[in-house]
Amino acid sequence: MPFKHLGPSGMVGGIVCSKRGKEPAPCAYCGSRSSRLCDFPVTKERGVKGTCDVPLCARCTSRIAGDGDLCREHAPMFKTMSPPAP
Repeated sequence: MPFKHLGPSGMVGGIVCSKRGKEPAPCAYCGSRSSRLCDFPVTKERGVKGTCDVPLCARCTSRIAGDGDLCREHAPMFKTMSPPAP
């Protein structure tokens, strides 16, 4: 996927992946530029497992362990989930 460097010139502050030639979708909550997608696990059509992928900006995300992000709908659900089996 194409990517765009975000940050001061000469330094990488983050990388945003998007479909070829398209700007990232705006944040689903405030409309500003998104830099993250919701990582909550979901089952998509035809039973394919994936993630929610709602576009989020840095201000509207709920951060989870590591580099995970959650949207407003999934953040409360995540708190009640049991940890994955080892």
